Amino acid sequence: MAIVSILAAIGLPSMIGFFANQNLKSDLIAVKGALQEIQRVAIKKGMACQVTITSHDIQASPAGCLPSAVDLDDNTHLELVNFPGPGLQVSYRGTFHIGGGDNLILFHHSQTSQEYCLALSEPLGLLRPGVWSGSACSARW
Repeated sequence: MAIVSILAAIGLPSMIGFFANQNLKSDLIAVKGALQEIQRVAIKKGMACQVTITSHDIQASPAGCLPSAVDLDDNTHLELVNFPGPGLQVSYRGTFHIGGGDNLILFHHSQTSQEYCLALSEPLGLLRPGVWSGSACSARW
């Protein structure tokens, strides 16, 4: 019994970190998917969509741009880098209108030190997930 307790005490912190990292990746995939869905709707309907990104969810207007708001894990926190406001606009061509610069969405989780990023290419409407190194968004993840 003592051996099982010791092994559990050693393995539990790494399991918590593992699950937190998986939740963070899942939230990154959900945000990327939501932005791609907004792009598809904007192109299909020929209209611009306004996207609002808070620290814990993503919403779009007008109605129909995003079927439902994307709610993230309670421990996930989003941070916008080089955004002039709390969101962005997706044009009828699927391109982003943010305000220029290297636009990133950073993903933090309270139970892991790993950080992820989503780079948004303003003129082309491209999305690239990566690992945040503290100063750059690398393409590997």
